[in-house]
Amino acid sequence: MSIQPEALRRTIAAALAVAAALASPVAAELPDGVTWDRALWDPVPGEDGDDLILPMPCGGAMAFRRVATPVLTDVWLDDRPFDLGFEADEDLAYSEYLRTEYIAGSIVDRDERVFYIGKYEVTADQVAALAGDACPAPSMRGRVAATGLTWFEAIEIGRAYNEWLLQTAPDALPAAEDRRAFLRLPTEAEWEFVARGGVRVSDQAFDDRLFPMADGGLSAYAWYQGPESAGGRFRPVGLLRPNPLGVYDLLGNVEEFLLEPFRMNRGGRFHGQRGGFVTKGGSIRTAGGSLRTAMRAEYSYFDERTGQATRLDTFGLRLLISAPIGTSIARVAAIREGWAEVSRLRDTSGLDPMAALDEVTETLDNALQRESLEAIRGRLNNELAAAEAEAADAEAALGDAERLARQAERERDSAAELARAAEAQVAELEARLAETGEAIAEVEAALRRELTLRNEAEGEALQALIYSGAFIMRKLRDDHRQLAAFERSLQGIEALLVQFPGDADFAAQREDLTLTVAARRRVFEITENAYFHVLRRTGRNYPEEVLGQALTLVAQGLDALYEGDAQARDGEAQEPRVRLSAFAALFVAQAARFGGGAGLDQATVLREILEL
Repeated sequence: MSIQPEALRRTIAAALAVAAALASPVAAELPDGVTWDRALWDPVPGEDGDDLILPMPCGGAMAFRRVATPVLTDVWLDDRPFDLGFEADEDLAYSEYLRTEYIAGSIVDRDERVFYIGKYEVTADQVAALAGDACPAPSMRGRVAATGLTWFEAIEIGRAYNEWLLQTAPDALPAAEDRRAFLRLPTEAEWEFVARGGVRVSDQAFDDRLFPMADGGLSAYAWYQGPESAGGRFRPVGLLRPNPLGVYDLLGNVEEFLLEPFRMNRGGRFHGQRGGFVTKGGSIRTAGGSLRTAMRAEYSYFDERTGQATRLDTFGLRLLISAPIGTSIARVAAIREGWAEVSRLRDTSGLDPMAALDEVTETLDNALQRESLEAIRGRLNNELAAAEAEAADAEAALGDAERLARQAERERDSAAELARAAEAQVAELEARLAETGEAIAEVEAALRRELTLRNEAEGEALQALIYSGAFIMRKLRDDHRQLAAFERSLQGIEALLVQFPGDADFAAQREDLTLTVAARRRVFEITENAYFHVLRRTGRNYPEEVLGQALTLVAQGLDALYEGDAQARDGEAQEPRVRLSAFAALFVAQAARFGGGAGLDQATVLREILEL
């Protein structure tokens, strides 16, 4: 009985999976010296043996996930092409259009080439532990992703962690021959390969806009803009579901730094110009419908307004473990030998590629390698058949083109006469256009100036509406709290009057509180009417994407006001206030919901406000 290659591959893969499961512990063991509660840095311990735990200063730790790359372990020039990016619309094609990238892990583990990537985004407590100051007290608040960083600070965090590991716990790092691996920011190809699911998903799922998501949809996997998700707040890492590789919070929450600079897409390949730094994944301020694995954003390394490195509160990072290439003299010799072989194979003059592939396949002893080459040969046969069909179509099209050319030649003389008449008409039109050209240019300039002024005025008006909405919302919440407090006092006085009827002081207090409650209720109603007026006007006049752009600008100004207010209240025994930017984010979400046709349910709107 013959065994088909695909069946053999599945059988071997299943056997390897069972062997790995039997050999793997339930959860990765903790290195010596780790004292932090595991729930604060690895809330979902892996059970598949693919977690790697590295110790940190202050008794902390960081979890990484093993990422396999489908390349040969003994051929160091072997790598695997993948199509990254997406067939974006024309507005994004320069940045996100499909391109071919190549992946190969630098560490050999379990007969696979792998690298490791942070299971979670680096948290505030982990950054504090690497800062070299006093050790943090790990907490759920410190489990929130570290934010407000610059790209240079992210590089510095990696440097500090590498040096501490090499000086304190070098054996914790994976080894590549006699060299230790190191931590760095991911490249864009590595990050997107992981985000799409790597080899854990089918080719079709790998090419989709988002990685496969089970029941629950996007909100079960990502924190993004909207009250049904992030609600304008960064959340502790690991609360939602992971992607197929077991990596958390790849989309939304914080946008993550990458190692290399931004490059445009030039028709399926990266353009030669290098720009600013790149972030991937979006953040809590990204609309859910905009999230995608191909999403990429460019920022200048420096902020011209401040004269300092660019810093946003949505910036965060995730680290990756890789290894040097030339780890030994033997490795470098193997690479040189592989390069010589590649150079020889590149000389294809007089070579029948399919016959050469057959010859190579027959000489292989490794069944998996032979099966891989047979699969390649099958794909090449399919592509050859498709190419031959295309050639036949092209030949038929060429015959049609020749017939059309002969017909065009017969019609050329009459077309020439028409062309002379058209030239005369063109000359007449050019004369007329020359007379009116200057006037048209003046009108165009005036229209451009007017359009610029109008856009600026509309932008300022929208920002003013968001400012007003945020402040009125906060006042509405505070008015409701004050009204509720006075109503509770009135209920208390009325209860006393039941116990002590006829008490003049209690009766006078009830009268005063009754008037006060009525006045406060009227103030609340006036504020409520004002808020809904501003909310309806904003949602009716501005689409959701424009609201989101304006919110980014407004939030920075509101946070500055919040910081000034917090400094003015320093030392007072008052409960912490909610940032004004949170009110602004909720106002924009409610306005967008109204503008999208969902209507305004007054009770729901008030409940959302009072929950802040």
